[in-house]
Amino acid sequence: MTIAGTMGYEREQQIPGDYDPNYVPDSVKSFVVHMYRHIREKNVYEIHQMYETSFQSISDRFFKDAPWPSVDAVAPYVDNDHVFCLLYREMWFRHLYARLSPTLKQRIDSWDNYCNLFQVVLHGVVNMQLPNQWLWDMVDEFVYQFQSFCQYRAKMKSKTEQEIALLRQYGQAWNVYGVLNYLQALVEKSMIIQILEQEKEGLEQFTATDGYDYSGGSNVLKVLGYFSMIGLLRVHCLLGDYHTALKCLLPIDISQQGVYTSVIGSHITTIYHYGFANLMLRRYTDAIREFNKILLYIFKTKQYHQKSPQYEQILKKNEQMYALLAISLSLCPQVKLVEEVVNSQLREKYGEKMLRMQRYDDEAFALYDELFSYACPKFITPSAPSYEEPLVNYNQDAYRLQLKLFLYEVKQQQLLSGVRTFLKVYSTITLGKLAAYMEVDEPTLRTILMTYKHKTHAVDFDGKITSNADIDFYIDDDMIHVAESKPAKRYGDYFMRQIVKVTVAYNKDPSPVKLNLGVGAYRTEEGKPLVLNVVRRAEQMLVNDSSRVKEYLPIVGLSDFNKLSAKLILGADSPAIQENRVTTVQCLSGTGSLRVGAEFLARHYHQRTIYIPLPTWGNHPKVFGLAGLSVKTYRYYDPATRGLNFQGLLEDLGSAPSGAIVLLHACAHNPTGVDPTLHQWEQIRQLMRSKALFPFFDSAYQGFASGNLDADAQSVRMFAKDGGECLVAQSYAKNMGLYGERVGALSIVCRSADVASRVESQLKLVIRPMYSNPPIHGASIVATILKDRSMFQEWTIELKAMADRIISMRQQLFDALRSRGTPGDWSHIIKQIGMFTFTGLNTKQVAFMTKEYHIYMTSDGRISMAGLSSRTVPHLADAIHAAVTRQG
Repeated sequence: MTIAGTMGYEREQQIPGDYDPNYVPDSVKSFVVHMYRHIREKNVYEIHQMYETSFQSISDRFFKDAPWPSVDAVAPYVDNDHVFCLLYREMWFRHLYARLSPTLKQRIDSWDNYCNLFQVVLHGVVNMQLPNQWLWDMVDEFVYQFQSFCQYRAKMKSKTEQEIALLRQYGQAWNVYGVLNYLQALVEKSMIIQILEQEKEGLEQFTATDGYDYSGGSNVLKVLGYFSMIGLLRVHCLLGDYHTALKCLLPIDISQQGVYTSVIGSHITTIYHYGFANLMLRRYTDAIREFNKILLYIFKTKQYHQKSPQYEQILKKNEQMYALLAISLSLCPQVKLVEEVVNSQLREKYGEKMLRMQRYDDEAFALYDELFSYACPKFITPSAPSYEEPLVNYNQDAYRLQLKLFLYEVKQQQLLSGVRTFLKVYSTITLGKLAAYMEVDEPTLRTILMTYKHKTHAVDFDGKITSNADIDFYIDDDMIHVAESKPAKRYGDYFMRQIVKVTVAYNKDPSPVKLNLGVGAYRTEEGKPLVLNVVRRAEQMLVNDSSRVKEYLPIVGLSDFNKLSAKLILGADSPAIQENRVTTVQCLSGTGSLRVGAEFLARHYHQRTIYIPLPTWGNHPKVFGLAGLSVKTYRYYDPATRGLNFQGLLEDLGSAPSGAIVLLHACAHNPTGVDPTLHQWEQIRQLMRSKALFPFFDSAYQGFASGNLDADAQSVRMFAKDGGECLVAQSYAKNMGLYGERVGALSIVCRSADVASRVESQLKLVIRPMYSNPPIHGASIVATILKDRSMFQEWTIELKAMADRIISMRQQLFDALRSRGTPGDWSHIIKQIGMFTFTGLNTKQVAFMTKEYHIYMTSDGRISMAGLSSRTVPHLADAIHAAVTRQG
């Protein structure tokens, strides 16, 4: 901490009464001396105790209705330290705002102090650690005082000539651009956005350490930068710019615990403004989801904050968010997103009002007005006032504008209330019949239905359209088809986060017995990556062929590779291939094949809804969503049986709209390892063909699951042989070990050769602007192996060896658990197939195994069987046995 000369601050304006700014009680002397010492020593725990406890108790004892001693009076006790005096003065003004009414000059002086403090942080050397609570309070108070100043300045009628003169003189004080610039500067100088990005890759530990620097550095700039993103969210909400507000918060993943949740005030402020911004942008489901989570959190934890000075504010925000939740649910009835305990509290507070709000009459509008006015932020007009006579108050202008915009949206919803009422009670209804019920003509009804679609959809920052409606419909000729929307759990993001988390934790663990079962790549018995011998042979042949060149491939890729890939998945005797009804293009592994197929369907297929299994591979929702498809889910895995929820699968696909796309895992379902039987596959095929559902297969494990290429392709061939259409995405990452070569193919089975030819032309138009044409090396390896009989035979032997090793690991683990007498039925381990197994272990048991046995897996109990070996199976079995017997 730098030492400066005596502070040259102007004396604060004295408060009437017996307050003496120069009198420093002994307890204050002790407080500043000890606080100064702890800051110099970076003793964060003691700083936090003094800040949270001592400051409040001294305030209550000596300064309940008066300011603390002036900074000039305490400066000699802290060596006139410049930075400490800035921090003290920041607390001095915060206390003044909380206990008294600041004068205009004090408001201006507080602005100057924040400017000086932030300048030191941004451009000086601030080598100290401060508690997150204090750093949050700085940003929170900075925004609050800006809001307070704007409200104060806008009440011009009551201003004296002296106050108007001061406002003119200090026109830059609390200027909106100055406030935004300081917050943005803290974000940028701290490089917090880059730090959070690097953290996702395991290169930083900002969240894991709650922002503190345990290597002896400073946390001040980084944490202030982090909290400044929340400050920007809040300021832009006060200005009514909700899109920018949410954009400022994008670097923080609010679906996860983070530094923002380490301080209750920060947590509540973040979600309150995030939820409100989404409400105003018609993203009602996002608002409902986050209000529900924070209200549940407050319900469970508020008892621990009863002695906190923030307790009253916590309760106030709690009540405001219940009002906002009532509004959101009235406009978008998605009660299924709300936990029962929150719903119970909501019904108690607003149940009767919410019923009346559904009527959309004058009384309903009055209730919307009442709840909005109670729960909304204190909007501000940031522009300077007119100092010309007559002086007018404009402190309510911003609020009135936002209320007007909100109530206009509510009135728009009234036009649609009748539509929703009828759609809720019908699964199908003709346009003519619904038009008659609503007493409008058919063209008007079509307009109303389009308006309904528009008003119940929102666009996120990725451009993805999401529905807020609890019902969905589409029009086929003159028939309206209705389906209730089901909330899709974000398993994709969950698995991605879990895998990164597991890998980072595993890499940090120094234990010699640690075991990583989260990686989705094959490992040998020794735990090493494997390059197949046949792949090395093929590569050597390619290297030795001097006639080979490095020219661009055609847009569709290597011709031999495409033909051989189609035969591999569909069968050499496939009627579709013999009749030239298949078009195949080389793509960038399985992910690229899925994306090209999704882009093609989004452009050229009449249905843009794809149903994916729940759960599924983590990347599926994003691949399809970013391609422009609407992603919905169908039931697949049953945690109770650790097997297939076949009945749920049939019910969900049976209720899917005609023509919908359905993603099917060809074999070795990722992440559950649960596959339908051949008989069940036939039932699925019959149902899908009868409903005209469009199959899109993801074949990432052909031959890798059972060790037999033909057996693992049976589901695909079943659909291809019936004469119908389907898409198949292939990957050679697992079955040839070509992970880094990114080799894959997309095959589309069409109804005729003519259609197949036209489809290929359209696929070229998709690929050309995406990656122009695919790479040559990996595809050449695959083609070399597939077209040479002896090499193909060698590959199948090596492939079976990989599959057999995984199957052996399943059997060994099952036998080990059985020999230990581990409670429960573990037969699902040998019934499931492929790389992954859902063990059935719960979060508590997984955490126990990580802590006590250094075994790492995703918290839902999913393990990669390829990460096991005969040497590590006993260790895993011991851990599972201990977890089950000791952790329930």
